[in-house]
Amino acid sequence: MWQKAQQVSQQFWNTWRNQYLSNLQNRTRWMVKRKNVAPGMMVLLKEDNIPPLKWPLERIDEVFFGRDGNVRVVNVCTKDGMFNHGISKVCLLPIRENEAEGSDEIVEISE
Repeated sequence: MWQKAQQVSQQFWNTWRNQYLSNLQNRTRWMVKRKNVAPGMMVLLKEDNIPPLKWPLERIDEVFFGRDGNVRVVNVCTKDGMFNHGISKVCLLPIRENEAEGSDEIVEISE
């Protein structure tokens, strides 16, 4: 009974990680221009060596833009200090505050 409960629990978290978390980090840059992250937004920091439920929840302190005008690196303040993270390791949370603080509207890019 215990093994079955553990198996169901593991299956749930694997599905959650593969479906929900990957949706937070959509990569549709070729079809749709998305809002840039901005200071003050809440994010999950994706860590490869810890399970998703233990990923730290942080607030973006500062953003750094690339040559194309998009955010490429963010600076977050954690309990251990200030750290820079690449945008690929950041999952923006779907919070209304985050939507209000975004810099641009979503615009389709014509080909």
